[in-house]
Amino acid sequence: MNFGNQQVILMRISVHKAKLSLLMISVFLVLMDRPLMYFIESTIGMSIPTNRLLVVLIVPLVLYSLKQINISANELVFVAMTLIAFIIGVIFLDEFHSSQILSIIGVIFPFMLGVVFTQHLGNKNIFRFLLYISIFPAFIGIIAVYGLLPNVFNVVNQIHMVEGSLVNRPEVFTDQNFHIMYVFWLIPLTKFITTRNDKILWFVLVVGNLIVLSSIQTRSGLMYYLACFVISMYLFKTLKIKHVLVLLLLVLVGLPFISLLFDLLLKDTDIYNRFNNDNGTGSHRIDSFLFWFYHLFDMKYWIPYGNSEFDFIYGGNLPHSNITAFYLNGGMLSLIGYFRIIVIPLCMLALIRFKGLLDLNFTYVFICSITMLLIQTSLNVPYNEQIWFWAGLSIGVVNCILKKQNKLEE
Repeated sequence: MNFGNQQVILMRISVHKAKLSLLMISVFLVLMDRPLMYFIESTIGMSIPTNRLLVVLIVPLVLYSLKQINISANELVFVAMTLIAFIIGVIFLDEFHSSQILSIIGVIFPFMLGVVFTQHLGNKNIFRFLLYISIFPAFIGIIAVYGLLPNVFNVVNQIHMVEGSLVNRPEVFTDQNFHIMYVFWLIPLTKFITTRNDKILWFVLVVGNLIVLSSIQTRSGLMYYLACFVISMYLFKTLKIKHVLVLLLLVLVGLPFISLLFDLLLKDTDIYNRFNNDNGTGSHRIDSFLFWFYHLFDMKYWIPYGNSEFDFIYGGNLPHSNITAFYLNGGMLSLIGYFRIIVIPLCMLALIRFKGLLDLNFTYVFICSITMLLIQTSLNVPYNEQIWFWAGLSIGVVNCILKKQNKLEE
């Protein structure tokens, strides 16, 4: 091998390392945006929107990856259509602020990051990287809820009305119900952990996150966290359907005992009281989720309509469901976009798995995308970066698998 070839190889290795570094920093900024901003503000007293750095990092990353990028022109058209419909809503509806246009345009970057991330799922270091960055929210959460450094990492108490009385609900770096988005993707990493120390770390972090979710009194967060466990065990084939049925049967038979055990262990705790005090929020979430379906053929909603009528009928200002948020904020175009960008890729992944074509790495994305779909059934997050990141990842995985299949058939 001559000197010139060595230089070319070294340059390619350097470019690959630079690309991987950009990717990891970008993923960290998306998955850790709120914990990072909370950490910076708590330690140095400055509020820095760290996710704005994504523009600088992701543009060169996408340009480097253009030849291998796993997204079609058709999918990009649906993304553009959805975002344009959102922008039209912001322009013509008084309830929205013009600054939201930047948030809408901004989701392009985490979405494209998710697509690019697909190319690197074969790198075993990626999953170790995800394990190590998951230390960050768990560490901050435990310190805050236990008051270990109250002058640095403090808990913010939100005032809520429960049965006519004002009560405090604590939060750490984001709203209680949003906290789950920063911790759930740790759970399916268990399949990629090989060393004893990493297994211990994973277990400690999982338990730590469970404690934090309980301490901040998020019922939906706890349920989605446990759901991610069940989905992971089933899709990783450590829990078969017959085991699920037996487990459900045991739960039903042992329900009186389980109820008694919960009363003994958790009675008078904040999370116990939250589960025993619905205060109408459960029914509000059901109304929120079904609103788009009930009004699917009501043509006045086919253009961006806003939240005013929903608020008038059900209260609560905003619908606690992302599919309804898409429909109200962007009309029929955004609702179609929701199904094409978020729902259809998941259905395709389910079909691919049924055919036995989903490998371990892609199964991780499938689990996380299913969990994220569940999470957004009760949250209003149409411009949330993590929603779009996992949507980009699921689309990238589908296209990657289809490309491989097409090559095999040729």
